Amino acid sequence: MSENNFIFCVFRLASISERRVKQDQRKVEDTLSSNRQSDLEKDFSSFFDEDRLDACEKMLSIFQKEEDEFNYIHYPRLACIILEAAYEQVKEARNGCVDLFKEFTRVMVENAAQMGTFVVTRRKLFRERKGSGDPFQFTFKACIMEEPTKFPKNAMDGLLLSLKENAERCFLDKLMEGFLDKVLMKWNKWYEEDKSCLFTPSYQLLENLDQYIKACLRLSWRIVTQVPPMNLEYQTLKLDINIHKKLGYHNRFKGREKSRPSAQENQEDIACYLWPGLQDGGGRVIRAGEVLCVIPEEEKSG
Repeated sequence: MSENNFIFCVFRLASISERRVKQDQRKVEDTLSSNRQSDLEKDFSSFFDEDRLDACEKMLSIFQKEEDEFNYIHYPRLACIILEAAYEQVKEARNGCVDLFKEFTRVMVENAAQMGTFVVTRRKLFRERKGSGDPFQFTFKACIMEEPTKFPKNAMDGLLLSLKENAERCFLDKLMEGFLDKVLMKWNKWYEEDKSCLFTPSYQLLENLDQYIKACLRLSWRIVTQVPPMNLEYQTLKLDINIHKKLGYHNRFKGREKSRPSAQENQEDIACYLWPGLQDGGGRVIRAGEVLCVIPEEEKSG
């Protein structure tokens, strides 16, 4: 191999490596970047210990119920439901945003010459008028009804990386629209299915948890904008000791009981999540989901 070919291969390999880092930052992080996964992992733990507990104390101060089932199940469960709903809300928004990015970059690349000529022409006109006149706008057509299949991948990688980098500065106010109704719907579903639940759904209580709700949306947005996106795990029906931490048992007709050993723990049904698990984009468990399991006798009595 000639020296020129060797140098070309070195630069080519460096370029490929840089591109892979942009596409997947699970193992190799840019230490100068913002919203790094390692920082997010720490913040997720802090959120559990601080923001979640603050929200539970707020619920206690408003609802004025100090029984064990409220402190150990109802308040933590509602805090978990709010985070679940926030994650679902931002994940949907992020997916729509990605589709828009794909179509936007495709249109921009295919029409670059036309749009560049238009911009130059309008700038000249603006200068000739010495800055007077109405500001100009450029519009273009984009198909957003279907997921785009053709788009410049390198440009997309850059946009997604920028989205991750600026996740803490993105405006999320629009995500609040209809969000309390979504949480209330999930709360009602839990209230109807769990016969031991005495935590009556209240729109007013949710309004008083405004600060916690916004914090859940922001944390969830940082989760889904990772490269690749991280995931919250809260929908598994069976206990898996590899991804779950069992805190005890829950009788949907009576309440909570202390944990007891089981010969077939992996076969146990999950009664409810008290906090979702956090996983990276490849499914690696970063924090196990905290769950209560169904008491076997409960199934027999049902």
